[in-house]
Amino acid sequence: MAKRKAPKRRRTKKSINLLGIAEAVVQANFATEGLFGTSALQFVTGRIPEGDDRGSLTVTGWELISSMWNDNAPGNISSTWVERGGLPAVMKYNLGESGGGARMVGGLVLTPVAFRIGKRVLSKQRNMINKLLRNSGVSV
Repeated sequence: MAKRKAPKRRRTKKSINLLGIAEAVVQANFATEGLFGTSALQFVTGRIPEGDDRGSLTVTGWELISSMWNDNAPGNISSTWVERGGLPAVMKYNLGESGGGARMVGGLVLTPVAFRIGKRVLSKQRNMINKLLRNSGVSV
């Protein structure tokens, strides 16, 4: 008996999951708030808004990288915190004494749960939006 050819599988274009990206941004924001005292956007860009009263308790990614290359470059960390131990002391303060650690853990645990519940509750609306986008030619 002749061997049958298997039907070719249709491959769909890989699409970007916007909810997955949003969830990752929210979790990154909780993590950088807890550890470095700044939002994920501020951590990446290195821009801390004028009038931010936390000042020396915020650490950006640029400061983190420059302190790894040069021990004498504390960046935004004040001399008081440098005397207390520098970056590890600031991170310890942000995690413990300021309550950032509890908020961070709570946010990192509850964010996936909230997104899962939101996906279920809003599934009909999401399906309608996806259908409209698909009909307009946007890959979803």
